[in-house]
Amino acid sequence: MELKEALNDKNNISNDNIIVTKNFTEYIKDKTNDGVSESTIINYIRAANLYCRAIEKSIEEVISEIKLIQHSKIVDDYIIEYDPNESVIKEYQDTFIDYLEDRGNNNTSINTRLKYIRSILSYLGIKLPRNVKYDVDNESWNALEKKDIQYCFNNSNIHYKAYISFAISTGFRQKDINDLTINSFLKATELEHGYSNLEEFLNEAPQDLKGYWEFKPNKTKRHGVKCKVYNSPESSNYIIQSLKKRVESIN
Repeated sequence: MELKEALNDKNNISNDNIIVTKNFTEYIKDKTNDGVSESTIINYIRAANLYCRAIEKSIEEVISEIKLIQHSKIVDDYIIEYDPNESVIKEYQDTFIDYLEDRGNNNTSINTRLKYIRSILSYLGIKLPRNVKYDVDNESWNALEKKDIQYCFNNSNIHYKAYISFAISTGFRQKDINDLTINSFLKATELEHGYSNLEEFLNEAPQDLKGYWEFKPNKTKRHGVKCKVYNSPESSNYIIQSLKKRVESIN
């Protein structure tokens, strides 16, 4: 889903444009300027939409309500300090957590979505209650063994085999792979074949090409660090077979 779509997705928004307010838009713009990836920005938007659904208020309404009360006050000549842990903002946080639990979110998802909404509210000047952090049961995660990966690979079509073998040999994340084009592959392997035309390349490309990739991963793009990796000759063979299959299906 693209950023613009996420902001206007009626399936994610409880009321029309419930969170697409000036303050929230400024927050998104600031995050984007900080180099946060689009996929992460979309996750912030989704968390905010869920929060608004849970408490049945817009972000703008929360800001207006809380900013009126988050200050010290004098009662009977005593200064009473504002405590967000005794405020309605704490009730909203608890309601949000209950809402996520009722929807079947696991502890990891709850921690992540809570982190996102707290980041948004803090940026917008809201004093926050104590954070709630759920324990993550690592035993509930079953890492795939080599035989499991091999089984998936053997039972995949050529396109998935190309995808899986490339990901395994390079360590590319899904988002980074999805950003690649056919020209990306031609350029990465050009020193070994010299073709720029796809048809010529598919007809004449040698086996066991090794591609060289230099890129900035989406997840860490804001740090400006480049990754430099090679994909395996085996994965190149699968990619070429996949491309040939797609060309055949078009013709």
